[in-house]
Amino acid sequence: MASKNRKYCNVSEDVFECMKKGLEKRGAEIKGDTKGTFKITTYGFDFKFSYEWDGESTLQVVCTDKPFVVGYGKIWDTVDPGVTSCGGQVC
Repeated sequence: MASKNRKYCNVSEDVFECMKKGLEKRGAEIKGDTKGTFKITTYGFDFKFSYEWDGESTLQVVCTDKPFVVGYGKIWDTVDPGVTSCGGQVC
């Protein structure tokens, strides 16, 4: 069973900035720099997250609010490609 928490490795500054730009292009509202929140609206549903990047290589993301009918696995299936396409990886 998928968790509401996700940890990403190999997240350099370039990877982190790439991910943020990709999320913003998809309509995400990002609040904060290395630590903050963002919201994605897709298929008529809002998904809210908090994140914290250590400034070197590790990014922690937590899904803080989602519709009951959508499982965490489906959420990460959507978020993970935005990380891996920029050079990060799920760890």
